[in-house]
Amino acid sequence: MIQILGANEGQEHRSAEKLKGEFQKIWPDLEQNSHDRLLLFVGYRIHSARVKEIDIVIVADFGEPRSIECPSGPLYVSNFVILLEVKGQDGRNVEFSGGNANVRYPDRWHSASEQSDNQLHAFKKHLKQSAIPIGYISNLILFTQLKHSDLPEGNFIASNSTVNQILEEVLRQDNLFRRRGPKNRTLRVATRENLEKLDKKFRSIQPTPLDRKKMDRIASDAWRRRWLDDIGQKQVIIRGRAGTGKTIALMQLADHAFRRQNKRSLLITYNKALVADLKRLKQLMGIPNGVVGAGIEIMTIHKLIFELANDMPIQYTEFLDEFREIKNQICSYFDEEVFTRDDLDRLRHQKPSIYDFDIVFVDEGQDCPDDEVKIIRWLFGVKNIVIADGVDQYVREQSQSSKKMGWDRSLSTNDFVRRNLKKGVRMKYNLSLFMADIAWECFGLHNWDVEPVDEAIGGRVLVYEGDLASRPDIFKELCSEARSEGNFPIDMLACVPPSFCPRDPSGENISRVAQNYRQSGIQYWDGSSKKVRENPPTSRDQLRIVQYESCRGLEGWTVLNFGFDELWDTKFRQGIRATSLEAEAVLDPKDYARKFAGQWLMIPLSRAIDTLVINVGTEDTELKRTLKSIFAGGGHDCLEWIKL
Repeated sequence: MIQILGANEGQEHRSAEKLKGEFQKIWPDLEQNSHDRLLLFVGYRIHSARVKEIDIVIVADFGEPRSIECPSGPLYVSNFVILLEVKGQDGRNVEFSGGNANVRYPDRWHSASEQSDNQLHAFKKHLKQSAIPIGYISNLILFTQLKHSDLPEGNFIASNSTVNQILEEVLRQDNLFRRRGPKNRTLRVATRENLEKLDKKFRSIQPTPLDRKKMDRIASDAWRRRWLDDIGQKQVIIRGRAGTGKTIALMQLADHAFRRQNKRSLLITYNKALVADLKRLKQLMGIPNGVVGAGIEIMTIHKLIFELANDMPIQYTEFLDEFREIKNQICSYFDEEVFTRDDLDRLRHQKPSIYDFDIVFVDEGQDCPDDEVKIIRWLFGVKNIVIADGVDQYVREQSQSSKKMGWDRSLSTNDFVRRNLKKGVRMKYNLSLFMADIAWECFGLHNWDVEPVDEAIGGRVLVYEGDLASRPDIFKELCSEARSEGNFPIDMLACVPPSFCPRDPSGENISRVAQNYRQSGIQYWDGSSKKVRENPPTSRDQLRIVQYESCRGLEGWTVLNFGFDELWDTKFRQGIRATSLEAEAVLDPKDYARKFAGQWLMIPLSRAIDTLVINVGTEDTELKRTLKSIFAGGGHDCLEWIKL
């Protein structure tokens, strides 16, 4: 068997296709042989490492050693692992010196050899952490615009290099040969068992059908072409309520800027769980990070300001505790020219993965306070910024009591343009109708204006009254239904309140849902844990679990909202407290708090595509009464109330 996994387009995928053809020339029976495997994984990401991406990983594992004639003599190949860094520069933009290769990008030279070596070290560490011992891994650099005769001695191969020549270079690097009877040169770097573990690790990253639909939405031509034309000419503000597809719109624009204009983009959000989700999606789409060349980088606003504070430098003891003071200090450095444009140009050259981007996309921009708006504008320029504005849906605490923030403030009407999203593109028709009813009737949000999509028929709402977290059997049933539609556990999403995530003595936390599900053999990615949410899920069989504060921008075929009445009580109390901070008098604090909590609850309510699960307790609460009023009103055949 010979197979290509990972990204299915781009230069790296084309190179993998060509390599597949070369292996088939040497061993024509390989594709049909069930005992032998040759796997080419395109765009492998190591999210926890400084080196994030390896262009191609080749893994060969043969039941019986296969023979091949190399320039240095016959070789029997049992298995091997090769890391390939793919470079598309022509001869004018490549330099070889002392066994090293440098390649030129538009504004600088870059060491391809150093990059390849760093990838090798990161991959070895990654396998060690995954308990997959491999005796030897070869790292090669593939130059797609050079010929084999152009290459000096070193770990280099070219577009026309044969499998014989590629393995000869592996032999030059590797001395792990074993004598086995008459086969006096056999290349073997690992046991079959460990290579099977590596194979499973690669296959766990494959996209689900829902992933593919999301990827198609991003890559489709059903996006607004003129929106991209505005970038660089004026600041673009994309406005829409929850469920209208703002985050997807940002990814659409970033993807088209990468594929059609060869631009480098940065997407900024405050939500680590969303960062992990978008990184996984980006990997499946085969979009590079954009550290060198075009691509898309994704980071939190905290990461950006952390890097800037250290590069200025600014002294602090605890970064998060002193976050506001650090931002104030950065702004004063700008104003007093302690940190100048020349300093910024130096940083762009030294750290392009942080500061050097053509376009910057800001997700949930309505949550950015004035100091963050100022920092982002100063670093990247007003007209290179695209903002997704969730209208009045604030999450970060400092923005809940401040209505003065706005990306269009202080700009002339010629310097920005607003683009409005109205359609509920994520939700099926029945869910959109339910959302409209609950917004109007329960929360008093009479300005809710998300329109259902007529073609997206279906959708249902299930309300479970009781302790749903202790019933993993119900999740298994919902999961089975999702699988029957071609979905996987990773396509589902569970949201939990803070009380579901008590900290253990070490200061770390695991949600009560994860604890109960683990005992039932259910796999999960528990984003309520700070350590876990730094990296994306690693398997399609993992349910994603996040706290409500981290759910915005995420979506799921089935979404389970645990302890939803507890969330309502928390946000209602916050709304009551917020009334004392309002500049304008609030005539009815409870009415204000109800709308405040309602605006917040519309965020997790709008995460579902097909099935929305709402979990409430057994006590009589205002939220339960308002939900029951919708049920009593009729008109929604998709609703079901279940007592546990």
